[in-house]
This record gives sequence, C-alpha cells and structure tokens, in this order.
Amino acid sequence: MRHIILSLLSGLLLGLTSSAWAELGPGFEIKDINGTKIIRQEDGSRSIFERNKQGIRKSIYSAEGKLMSVTLYNIGKHDKLRSSLTYDGNNNELFLINYDYNENGRLVEEHKRSILLISEIKYFL
Repeated sequence: MRHIILSLLSGLLLGLTSSAWAELGPGFEIKDINGTKIIRQEDGSRSIFERNKQGIRKSIYSAEGKLMSVTLYNIGKHDKLRSSLTYDGNNNELFLINYDYNENGRLVEEHKRSILLISEIKYFL
C-alpha cells in the first residue's frame, strides 16, 4: 500500500494523466476532476488527492462515506516530499513523518512520530 501511495503522490507532482494512473492495477477506479484525483477501491472506499500551494491533501472515506483520515503532505524544494501530518476522521492528530534526503535528492530516512502518544504522555506528566 505504501508503494501505491508514493506512486499516487508522484503522479500528482508530475501531473500524470489518468491513463498513467491506470497502471496501479485491478480493483481501482480512478477519476481526474480538475486536477483532483479520486480513487475508488473495490470495497467502495475512496481516496481523494488534492494539490494546493502547500502540497497535497489526501482524504480517505469509507464505503459508507465517513471520513476516516486526512493526510497533509508538505512539498519542498524540487517537489520533494518534506513531511506529512495525519489526522483521524475526528480531526485528532495521529502522527507526523519528516523525510530526509541525501545530496543526490534520494530519500534516505523517514522520522515518524506519534502525536497522539506524545499528547497522552504530556497529559499524564
């Protein structure tokens, strides 16, 4: 699934056409509406990818239409993913990931931090 998400983000950054997105495989229905990518999975759930000035917003909905999570991807220099912040369907922050690149622009490390756990620890201190 991580590979699929990274492929989708790359597609948004590079402006790939819907036909290029079709390579994701069977079970996916993909629509492109004014640059917003909507992907419906076989189970009826859907992911919506929207690009804005700050980066990309990914919203995931259940088959019943309930918002399950929102991830905000911050895009930096040379369209490199710098960080992502994920919320649950109730707008509670879940985790933050920062991405580090080497001098050649290759991803070398991801730093994942659970915000929910940090908030709970601060509450009990």
